[in-house]
Amino acid sequence: MRTRCPHCAMLTAQCVCALVAPIDNRTPVRVLQDPRESTHALNTARWVALGLRHAEIVTRATFTPTDWTIAGRQSLLLYPAEADGATGPPVTSPLTLIVLDGTWKQAAGMLRRHPALLALPRFGLAPKDVSAYRLRKSPRTDGLSTVEAVAAALDLLDAPQRHAAMLRPFHAQVDAQIRTQLVAMGETAFRHNYPHIDIENMV
Repeated sequence: MRTRCPHCAMLTAQCVCALVAPIDNRTPVRVLQDPRESTHALNTARWVALGLRHAEIVTRATFTPTDWTIAGRQSLLLYPAEADGATGPPVTSPLTLIVLDGTWKQAAGMLRRHPALLALPRFGLAPKDVSAYRLRKSPRTDGLSTVEAVAAALDLLDAPQRHAAMLRPFHAQVDAQIRTQLVAMGETAFRHNYPHIDIENMV
């Protein structure tokens, strides 16, 4: 039986916890996670919790304001500001960054089911780099994994502090998963299923 690391949930042989270096982030993060994402092998919210000293994942089908509210802080939802008549980022501070962890469809469902979440001020990230999450394709060109989105958001909210270090285990995880799939499927099948992934240096 193959064993998994209790921290990163990866196979013990692929564990990348040695790359985790928790950042003392000024803006705390609350990740509201769809239960279906919690068991997904490629879920990246774990890297948010492991990579930040002030971050928490809340996994439920239904949330209450206590799940995302920290006394004395304004909750700010990381979600495209142009959607659903959302407002832009508030001028009040300090802030708590609220992140929805799930597919775009799941995240939209969370908002519909939670009017209090829908009412939060929010902001979206201007698309810059293509996501490194090469095994899970987003239907949006600006789609980022949860950990990538949090790192980019905190780079803005906690500037000049940078948060690239929290992406190191994520990048290593993606590379390990690609190698595992490549071996399991064979090069021909892998190239057919993942034509967008450059494996020249992995073969």
